[in-house]
Amino acid sequence: ALVVAAAEELAANVRRPDTGNVREDLIALLRDIITVYTETVAGRIVPGLLADMAENPDLAEAIGAFLGTRRKIMFEILQRGISRGELRPDIDLELAADMMYGPIYYRFLVRRAPLNPEFADQVVDAVLRGEALR
Repeated sequence: ALVVAAAEELAANVRRPDTGNVREDLIALLRDIITVYTETVAGRIVPGLLADMAENPDLAEAIGAFLGTRRKIMFEILQRGISRGELRPDIDLELAADMMYGPIYYRFLVRRAPLNPEFADQVVDAVLRGEALR
């Protein structure tokens, strides 16, 4: 119950960057995630929590809400970028979000490789330039 409450609290307090520039907003969002995983207790417990989700529906719902909040924020940022003409209007929002979040989660959960703020810049720039698609 304590973990579920903590996950719900995290979901309620996710920052929504709005700098007026899609690149800067995306970098800020990804850097926030990296900070959570590298500078808080969440970084030590998240891998175990993800495994426990299969057996605990309340935990799965709470973690899903947190991740869903992050995903909605990503969609908001991308939509603003489309509205301002910074991004093509026909981008696949689901794929774009996966391409932004995927490298962080993969590096953190699978490779257990170091994460740093500059990695957020690299991911955003690679996706925005289309390098990840070539």
